[in-house]
Amino acid sequence: MKPTNLLLASLVTIGVSADWCKDRWVYCGRSLLNKGNYLEDIRHALQKAGESGDDAHVTDSLFYCNGRKDINGIDFIKFCGRSECRNRGILRDDNCDD
Repeated sequence: MKPTNLLLASLVTIGVSADWCKDRWVYCGRSLLNKGNYLEDIRHALQKAGESGDDAHVTDSLFYCNGRKDINGIDFIKFCGRSECRNRGILRDDNCDD
């Protein structure tokens, strides 16, 4: 492969990389799904915590971003239950609307 083709392939790969969650921030599952392809990560975190993997738990649970850039990059904190998980906007952790 020519060096220019290799460089172009590298740039294309970088361009389609996931938008990783920010280290030490708290996100609703819904926020993570809007950020990128986090469904597998969310289900993995729920399974590790012994929680249900149903749609409500996927979207309305809180997750801690621990900085790892793999399937173990988020940890389950809690299920918001009847209160909805709320995206609090830029530079603020998400939380349950209690």
